[in-house]
Amino acid sequence: MTTARQPGAHRPTRRRFPRPILIALLVGVALSLAGPAYGYWTATSSGPYARAEAATLPTPVLTAASVTATSAALAWTQPFDPTGYDLAQSPGSLTGCSAHPATSSAGCTASGLTPNTSYTWTLSANLHNWRSPATLTAATPKQATTTTITSITPQSGPTGTSFTATAKLTGNAGYGTPAGTLTFALYPTAGCTSPASFTTEAQAITGGSATGSLQPIAGTYYWQAAYTPTDTYNSVSISACSATVTVTAAGTPPAVTVGVSPVGVAVSPDGKRVYVANFSTGIASVVDTATNTVSTITVGGNPYDLALSPDGKHLYVTRPYVNALIVFDTATNKITKTITLGTYPWGLAVSPNGAHIYVANYRSNTLSVVETATNVVSATIPVGAYPDAVAVSPDGARVFVTNAGANTVSVIDAATNVVSNT
Repeated sequence: MTTARQPGAHRPTRRRFPRPILIALLVGVALSLAGPAYGYWTATSSGPYARAEAATLPTPVLTAASVTATSAALAWTQPFDPTGYDLAQSPGSLTGCSAHPATSSAGCTASGLTPNTSYTWTLSANLHNWRSPATLTAATPKQATTTTITSITPQSGPTGTSFTATAKLTGNAGYGTPAGTLTFALYPTAGCTSPASFTTEAQAITGGSATGSLQPIAGTYYWQAAYTPTDTYNSVSISACSATVTVTAAGTPPAVTVGVSPVGVAVSPDGKRVYVANFSTGIASVVDTATNTVSTITVGGNPYDLALSPDGKHLYVTRPYVNALIVFDTATNKITKTITLGTYPWGLAVSPNGAHIYVANYRSNTLSVVETATNVVSATIPVGAYPDAVAVSPDGARVFVTNAGANTVSVIDAATNVVSNT
């Protein structure tokens, strides 16, 4: 039975999607099936770059492997095959790294940075006109400095002496001489590990160095200097401990250990060295008077007495058991001449003008006169029994010889080499 349509009855309305929405859905399905496995935002633009703007790319991981006071080693991952990179730095201009790193690169080192400063680097990995940015912020540390004690004067002395230490400070020259102060201290133990016994006020740094002075009581000490910066670029630093500083009680001179059986002694004209003949060891000790440290010169068996030329360039040493006078060059501490004399040469003296050496020959009862220009014996003068010590008058006109076996002194006219009085 056919039901007749009633007049005036309405047909059901067929629902239709608007044409733009339908096209967008079809394109989305097609792209999801054929394109890479990226997610997409809903496109809000109907322009030609809607697809590019809608894509979401993986983000590279940007890290700083190491950050120094003036550089940062940047590294990044490659989340896809980029068509380009863009790298930027804030603050300042990018140095050491390209603003457009190669697509095969995985890092670079940003240089020329300022110590104690926060930096931000932004790396954008590009795929055509897509951008996937990563950001890294890191702070450079303060630059390291080095404090070094360059001198300590003196190294020994009695109570009341002013002991002084000078220290040098170094840092990165690109930021000028580090500003601040140096404080000096004397410590009672090696390594400067115990509390300081004496400390100076903070000393201003001038030209990269400073000096501090203290007057400690008797004891053994070690200097150390500490840097305190007043600028924003540099870090603190502390010097190593110095060599030993010895302070003796007032009126008590320091003791210096030399060789066995020290006998003759001579002081250099400038007072910087003391030479000591060690009879039993065949060496001469050389004492540095500034530090009281000792070095040695090999002379040979049984050196007895010694003397220096007025200019300090030559050292003369008697060796009684081989009847010889040994001549040394003090610049090299090497023997330059061996001169044969009388029997058992003992005491000696050099004329004020350095032209003659006078040597007492203990067993032959004579005085040898040696010309320093030629190192030749020019005269042998008879004197009293067992001549021992010799001295020359300041004007060089007379020579005095003690005669140990006769209890006398022989007076010799230097111009004639004749005994003028006894």
